[in-house]
Amino acid sequence: MCFFSIGYITGYLLETFVFYFVFSYLRSYTNGYHCKTRAGCIILSVITYLFATLFIKKYFLIINKYSVLLMIVFGLLIIKIAPINSMQICFSKYEIEQHKVKVRRIVFLIFIICSIIFIVDPTSLYLAFVLSAVFLDMISLIVAKFHM
Repeated sequence: MCFFSIGYITGYLLETFVFYFVFSYLRSYTNGYHCKTRAGCIILSVITYLFATLFIKKYFLIINKYSVLLMIVFGLLIIKIAPINSMQICFSKYEIEQHKVKVRRIVFLIFIICSIIFIVDPTSLYLAFVLSAVFLDMISLIVAKFHM
């Protein structure tokens, strides 16, 4: 709900839905960093999303210019690292293998979607929001990997 409030206030409500869908779906298979408390999770999520929104607002044309390259880099890092086992969510060996396959498919699908958006409208804000969702998931994975 906090994401959508920020989206409404900043004028990026539809873009926020896109961000939230991509981030939530990808993260459900990659796992990543988890705060110890629900309040910590909400605060970190709001601050992170607010920062991402402000960054996109200022630099989205630069982000979009390099979107295909960024998606390749972010996607490869996610594929290499994910899924992450954590104390909060611990996958079995079978689940890890299943999630690895699913993560590869999701990253590939996101790459295709980003490429299509880039071809149709290289200045689309949706492209920047999709990339920021992928970027934040990647950061969450990196933090979780070094936090273990």
